[in-house]
Amino acid sequence: MDTAQFIEYTFEDFVEDKRFWKWVLKEDDSHDSFWRSLQFEKPETKQIMEKAQEHILHLNSERYKLSESRVATLWERIQASKNKR
Repeated sequence: MDTAQFIEYTFEDFVEDKRFWKWVLKEDDSHDSFWRSLQFEKPETKQIMEKAQEHILHLNSERYKLSESRVATLWERIQASKNKR
């Protein structure tokens, strides 16, 4: 990938880029050095990338957030399995 394309990326551009998502969520480390080098080419780009990373991680955590009842059920199972030992 060519860094020139990404230097002018906005927050929205990063959030909408599937390749960036894969890197943030550690689904694709093959371009790790590319994304890291991009952060250091231009300080403004690094700040935008960090905000986009935070946003993606927040969105992803909400996606996998368990309901209170699910947490309680899982906790009960854990406790029951400990008591069987």
